[in-house]
Amino acid sequence: MHWLRTLMVLVFLGPFAWTSEARACSCAREPDDRVAFQKARARASTVFRGRVEDLQPVGGEGRPLEHRVTFTVTETFKGKARAQRTVTTSVFGTACGYQFEKGVDYLVFAEGSESKGLSTHSCSRTRPSDRAAVELGFLRGGTSPFLQRPKVSCTRCDLEATARVLVCPGPGACAPLPEAEVAAALAEARPFWTPVKARAFPQGPMVSGVSSGGRAFQLELHRPSRAEEACVHRVLRRWCERLVPDRSEKEPGLKCVGRLSEETLCDEWITRRPLR
Repeated sequence: MHWLRTLMVLVFLGPFAWTSEARACSCAREPDDRVAFQKARARASTVFRGRVEDLQPVGGEGRPLEHRVTFTVTETFKGKARAQRTVTTSVFGTACGYQFEKGVDYLVFAEGSESKGLSTHSCSRTRPSDRAAVELGFLRGGTSPFLQRPKVSCTRCDLEATARVLVCPGPGACAPLPEAEVAAALAEARPFWTPVKARAFPQGPMVSGVSSGGRAFQLELHRPSRAEEACVHRVLRRWCERLVPDRSEKEPGLKCVGRLSEETLCDEWITRRPLR
């Protein structure tokens, strides 16, 4: 009877476990960044700045469900001041898990309690400290910078132009491949690129293709939660072991199988400069 009860529990929970991972992360966005910041600070039980010292996968049997992230705290803006903090976040981007990197300094908006533990997610205003000058200035007691944003310019990140460089390094036209011809190009290992139009991405639009060197890739135009601010976009490249057609109703296009590495190819923030 014990095995029967276990089987019934697995049958009941199975669909919920699958859908929680498959469903894309979707963050509610405030049109007014000042209001968004105030709500994020109000929701958080702890707000601090700290450096990631350790990053450990936890939970699950053979497959981690969360990352336990340990920080050395340098500043505390809300909650009890501590020299070290541990925060959890989902390992799944589709479940709004935040992708921390060891050795990087972050401004963290964490929810939860001291007794039950703290957690954060990609829909909070958690972000690297070098991209949180506006928030840090306000948290340190300055006047609100959200009332009037400085006018800036930068070298814009162009997703399709980046794809053309990967696929057609020489001069000449390099048009996107129509969706109907993608399967044949994959079978023949021909270089190509194609935009993924029919998919809802929490961060930004994507392009998939095969480079002139025969490597499968995906490009993503990463748009932070403060997308209304100018010059904050990045183009990320992911190398894949291969691309396979994904004909599911919700996410048609190409699926990256066996992600090998990720690299920032363009970052508008680096070229930001004030307009005089």
